Amino acid sequence: MQKTFVIFKPDCMEKRLVGTVLSRFEAAGFDVVGCKMVRLAPALLREHYAHVADKPFYPEIETFMSSRPVIVMALCGDNIVQRVRDLLGPTDSRKAAKGTIRGDFGTEMMQNVVHASDSDENAAIELARRESWRRDRLQASIARFRAGAAQLGLRLMASHSAIQPLLLGDAQAALEAAQALE
Repeated sequence: MQKTFVIFKPDCMEKRLVGTVLSRFEAAGFDVVGCKMVRLAPALLREHYAHVADKPFYPEIETFMSSRPVIVMALCGDNIVQRVRDLLGPTDSRKAAKGTIRGDFGTEMMQNVVHASDSDENAAIELARRESWRRDRLQASIARFRAGAAQLGLRLMASHSAIQPLLLGDAQAALEAAQALE
């Protein structure tokens, strides 16, 4: 089984099409093996779109893709890259046949509902980049927690019991666990 990377783009989010698009992926037999809502920062977008970052239209891509949170997802299945691209239709929604995701919901070249990896090689690169985003966010969360604990005058040890509640959004439990370390 192969994996591929998709982004439910800002137009998909704005039109509330995530469930509809996801149900098409699931109906095609694809398995969701990773999913996260993120806001794509300019640095991440420049890395992701490095192949067009020097083009005159790139600023429009960056503005659009950072305009609201998106959902990034890893899908798994046999011949997944090609099958997802077939289900989506061509990148330019105006040229996509009805019955494809872009043909049914996209409006133009950029506002085409979903980004999908265009090759097995790019899928591997994009999935690895997604993992680095996750690691970067985790490290940033730990750093913020430690800085907050230091501001409170707490000595923080690298304790799973103190860090995990914060990462789960339970600041009170994280504070209590950190105080217990004292």
